[in-house]
Amino acid sequence: SDGRFELVFSNKRLCLRASSQDEAQDWLDRLHETLKKYRLQQDEGWETLECPEAAEDSEDLFEGGPPGDLPSFSMYNRTGPTELDWSCALKPELDAVKESVLYLEVEKAWVPLVFSLSLEALKCFKAKNDKKILNNSFGIETIQDILPDVSLGGPAFFKIITSKAVLKLRAENSEEATDWRDLVRRVLMSYLEMAEEALTLGGNLDGNSQAILKNTVKENGYLLQYLVAIPMEKGLDCQSFICAGCSRQIGFIFVKPKLCSFTGLYYCDNCHQDEESVIPSRLIHNWDLSRYPICCQALKFLAKIQNQPLIDLKLVNETLYDHVEQMRQIYQNREQLKLLGDYLVLCRSGALKEISKRLDHRHYLLECPHKYSVADLRQIADGIFETFLQSLIQFGSHHVYSCDLCTQRGFICQICNKNDIIFPFEFDTTSRCSECKTVFHNSCQANVSFCPRCVRRQKYHQQLQGFLWK
Repeated sequence: SDGRFELVFSNKRLCLRASSQDEAQDWLDRLHETLKKYRLQQDEGWETLECPEAAEDSEDLFEGGPPGDLPSFSMYNRTGPTELDWSCALKPELDAVKESVLYLEVEKAWVPLVFSLSLEALKCFKAKNDKKILNNSFGIETIQDILPDVSLGGPAFFKIITSKAVLKLRAENSEEATDWRDLVRRVLMSYLEMAEEALTLGGNLDGNSQAILKNTVKENGYLLQYLVAIPMEKGLDCQSFICAGCSRQIGFIFVKPKLCSFTGLYYCDNCHQDEESVIPSRLIHNWDLSRYPICCQALKFLAKIQNQPLIDLKLVNETLYDHVEQMRQIYQNREQLKLLGDYLVLCRSGALKEISKRLDHRHYLLECPHKYSVADLRQIADGIFETFLQSLIQFGSHHVYSCDLCTQRGFICQICNKNDIIFPFEFDTTSRCSECKTVFHNSCQANVSFCPRCVRRQKYHQQLQGFLWK
């Protein structure tokens, strides 16, 4: 009961003491989990050592271990659960990873419930008249941790910490409790990995944007997947007729369900108040600029990330540029703005500071022509994004033409060799070599089939190689 445990290596022994019995058990669980992963890569002939049951105040410590420095563990003060009814003949849920009877502590009494764990939620049902009646549901994103709680009576007890409540549970035996803890952790890890992958949608964000995004992932990370993927409506039965936001029962005999067009899930009237928004995934894939009703959770989520460039159109749906003239023109404007940005960033006259005010902190518009934020998509739907880009291009080009520093970084056409200075962002009159990035007049480029600068460079390298061989 004092939280003592021991790690035994092949050549040494560590006697440790945690702050409590629960903390010690949690250490053992996580060490065993790590040890199992490591052993999978080792010789199959190794013996798997089990943690023995130790009587209260026992000083007999488990000795020995696998080859090398891998530890085995022993634990003090472990007792078994009392006899209870653990039988359940009801058919498990179709999406269940694990389902069994657990006893939940409710007002100092233990109530038997059928707990069903899926990749999306932990649900608990009341068994009545050979039917399962949903009692509560906890989304995986709300689960914060799962820990042993031997202080309640032994190793078969554990607790699940969620953002809503702390569930104190009792399994049939210690093995069943360990199995539950292991599976919940695996499902939670899978969710966190998915959320971590979603972070890569943002690419190279600044520190403030990364902080906002990580905080968003922690709270509503599962919503990130719906930014670029049109959700599939699964139906109320797949939600067990409960609200996806608050677990309230919904349906035509309870509360009228409301469909969220962002998640494809159903919500009650408290969690869905008919607020409308452009759906980013529908705009990207279907060029659907309409506004649809979404739930309060999705509305808050979109508001929180609206200024972050999380959507890379080149990765998600590059063909939109080919099929939609408006997006093709926007892409051309973004390319011009990026080329202008190359001049403004290096200019010492303060032009970058001035255009930053006009960008309203959207500096990614000067860096990558394919990245979009939710705010950008909303402006595209409202028909004002292209005008916004044109105003930035007009400001930037006016500065470059009138700035002595920027004009010195212009080009002379190496085909006609005229004295007029040309720039790569002048798409109507100039073109660039894809290899060396030299700029030419369009009319001059049309009369030749090669880049004169690339030809000179090639001849120079050939002469250099010939000289070195001599």
